[in-house]
Amino acid sequence: MRRVCGRVFSFLASNGLACSLFLLLLLVTLLGTLHQVDHGLYAAQRRYFASFFLIHRAFGRVPVPLPGGYLLIVLLFVNVVCGGILRIRKDWARAGIVVCHGGVCALLAGAFLARAFSTSGRLTLYEGEAANAFESANKWEVVVGRSEATSSVLTFPV
Repeated sequence: MRRVCGRVFSFLASNGLACSLFLLLLLVTLLGTLHQVDHGLYAAQRRYFASFFLIHRAFGRVPVPLPGGYLLIVLLFVNVVCGGILRIRKDWARAGIVVCHGGVCALLAGAFLARAFSTSGRLTLYEGEAANAFESANKWEVVVGRSEATSSVLTFPV
């Protein structure tokens, strides 16, 4: 059992895994950017970057399974923690490398927390105005009602 755990740790901490993840991130970023041209920003974000797995249609016909952006970033975080922080020798000559890898881990963890728990949008205020709600940038809803003064309003999230 200890031998298997050591091999798994060695694989997760390897430079080969890091290079493979960076190449896959390059491919997913390229395909997501090209997908954005025809389908829009939010559709490309949802399909390529906010998913664990996706099916890309190469040349419009051939289905190619690919890892999504979430899976690649999680694996990259694990790789940086295992290889750049846990496995590396800790001495003063390598202190900068450990600090840099720790900074990358902090950035990845912060991006994950912001994506998982934050709400983004905008609130336009003119001089003398006040408001208690904002417009979401990507969560839309359709509201059906007679007027703003009536209480009979139907709301449908899109």
